[in-house]
Amino acid sequence: MLKTGIKIFLIILSGFLIGTAFCVKAATPASFFYLTWESDGGAPINYFGKSLVAGGGVIKALVQPLIYSSGSYLDSSQWDYKWYLNDELLTQGKNLKIIRFRLNDSNVSNYVVKVKVTFSNQLTQEKEITIPVIAPKVVIRPVASASLLKESIIQAGGSEIKLQAMPYFFGNHNENLKLTWYLNDDRQKSDAVENGILTVKKGASSSLYNVSALMTVEGAALTRAVSEVQINFNSL
Repeated sequence: MLKTGIKIFLIILSGFLIGTAFCVKAATPASFFYLTWESDGGAPINYFGKSLVAGGGVIKALVQPLIYSSGSYLDSSQWDYKWYLNDELLTQGKNLKIIRFRLNDSNVSNYVVKVKVTFSNQLTQEKEITIPVIAPKVVIRPVASASLLKESIIQAGGSEIKLQAMPYFFGNHNENLKLTWYLNDDRQKSDAVENGILTVKKGASSSLYNVSALMTVEGAALTRAVSEVQINFNSL
């Protein structure tokens, strides 16, 4: 009786596995029409978000059409691609899956990129994405992890603190960045700054200090960012 039950179970299991294999084999692979972008915006190595772009930056847009038909994916290199930027034709050509362009208009808050693909049978498909344009940023951080930063206030212990300024999204201007530090509105000289790091020392008359960092680009006066923090030496 036990052997008979085992045989029935094996027969059912075999039928299930054969049926599952048939369904997997018979399933049609999905088709994708993937459009994405990346920028030269630049960000610190510990930034895990998408690198955004400011005015003057460069965008690379990429389309990857994977169309499955008649047992295989079609050859997308034979199709014609038309690229539009804010509804104006930017460029076109066969197998033109990647384009690059610079954001030259500082008054535009976003760019709409659209690609229209014409297949070998003259049918078409299109897709678009919106790319936000932001202002570059600079963020002040304490070098020592023991200092606490919350809502632009740094709670510091000891008699001094070292600060660094991290640039975000300046694009290909990163090699021409210029950093200027201010302490209580006074521009700091080189004796207080070493390798871009500002040292603020606690004085006898005050424990509160206002610090600002101005990041500019040589040769591009309109590309700049400012960050401000307050240091409190009495909280730790």
